Amino acid sequence: MLFASCVAVLFAAYEYFLRTFVGSLAPQLMADWHLTPLQFSNMNTAYYIVYGVMQLPAGMLIGRYGVRYIIFFAVLLLVVATELFAHTNSYVVAFVARMLIGFGSSFAFVSLFYIVMSGFAEKTHGFAIGFSQFITTLGPMIAGGPLVLWIQYSHIGWRVAIADAGWFGLGLCLLALFMFRKTKRVTQACFGAGLQVGKNQAHWLQQLRVLLANKRALLVVFYTGATYVSASVL
Repeated sequence: MLFASCVAVLFAAYEYFLRTFVGSLAPQLMADWHLTPLQFSNMNTAYYIVYGVMQLPAGMLIGRYGVRYIIFFAVLLLVVATELFAHTNSYVVAFVARMLIGFGSSFAFVSLFYIVMSGFAEKTHGFAIGFSQFITTLGPMIAGGPLVLWIQYSHIGWRVAIADAGWFGLGLCLLALFMFRKTKRVTQACFGAGLQVGKNQAHWLQQLRVLLANKRALLVVFYTGATYVSASVL
């Protein structure tokens, strides 16, 4: 379980890097593709639209097939999409590549939380999730100053830097194959709020109704939604 958690954390940090590097390289990207601010923002919006829409299907797929192969194929898609983004001269192709990155990224945090909730004792859930989130922030940290300094002092250009970073995902693909085949389902109450997850709920629509009826869950939804908007805009 610890090995699976490490792979999931690296996956989340990897997708977090791919999510945020465009902000650090905005001047170079806009100059290379001759983009207007609107075109550049639309390219980023495409990522978040796909990422957001895929959250519910991602959770359903992980619950049905487990995290082993889901992580493998999701990271493989990120590698292909990142290489496509780094090597294309077409704005349309780059736009599609960002959508594919959003698709692959949508499985990262769901996989991480699924592993924590199913493999760790209930009293350690808060610490395990918090510590995992701390590690994943290394992704955007590296995508900021370190990435820009690397490009400036190595004189390799942003395309080579992003292409090299993209290949890191192949190592994650190999690690994912050594994970357990399928995590056990979570049947205990989550967050102490009476919300049951697992085979106790016969259908995902029933699970969704239970979630929407939970006031604590809705409060977390509104809070995280507000912070997510501000963080993404900045």
